[in-house]
Amino acid sequence: DIHWWNNWLKYIDYDRTSINSSDRIGTRTSKRRPHDLSNEILLETYDSLPGVLGSFEMMRQDLKKGKDYVLVPPAVWDILYELYGGGPPLPRMVMPFTVDSTNISTD
Repeated sequence: DIHWWNNWLKYIDYDRTSINSSDRIGTRTSKRRPHDLSNEILLETYDSLPGVLGSFEMMRQDLKKGKDYVLVPPAVWDILYELYGGGPPLPRMVMPFTVDSTNISTD
């Protein structure tokens, strides 16, 4: 979810405004490592346990990209999952961006 992602960006000192990452070398302060990846907040609530259906988990219909979640390539998810654990994984097919695209669908 977007909250985990933003905490991770703070943890790694990612700064979208800084072009030269060498500007921050040696300035990193001690920060808490993020907890397990957590996607449960993105799921529809059912009586079953979260994560039991894998990629077939039903996601909430009111989710907005950039507000509730970020899309990452499978290779990035695999690395984050290996480092932090958690989940559940929620792979989705994404329509490729084209010049004529006005909205990206994750259906």
